[in-house]
Amino acid sequence: MFKRIAKAFGKKKKPPRKAARKSAPGEGIRQLAAALPETGDAPAQQSGPATPPPPPEPSREDLISEAMRIRSEKAEMLNDLPARDRAKLRKLAEKMLLGGVGDEDADGNGGEKPGTPPRTRH
Repeated sequence: MFKRIAKAFGKKKKPPRKAARKSAPGEGIRQLAAALPETGDAPAQQSGPATPPPPPEPSREDLISEAMRIRSEKAEMLNDLPARDRAKLRKLAEKMLLGGVGDEDADGNGGEKPGTPPRTRH
């Protein structure tokens, strides 16, 4: 009885998958026709719309100089800020980078409640 149930609900063999085509239909014929010597009865090959060549990639030196230029512009913007705003940005960056553990806050206890032990960095 159990064998009948196992056969009824058991896995059936699936037919093997066919290999995916490696080229488009008719592509092999086009390649063969291109390899044959030209004859007058062969159809002319169509050339698609000409695609413009990709723009040349910038050199490594160009990329570095552009990055340095942008960095100096950002540094100038930060230097133009008042000292109070720079201090706020510095604290914000420290909290983001260090996960909330920064140097002493204005109250001197590292931003923790009074009576709690100081947090340590791991």
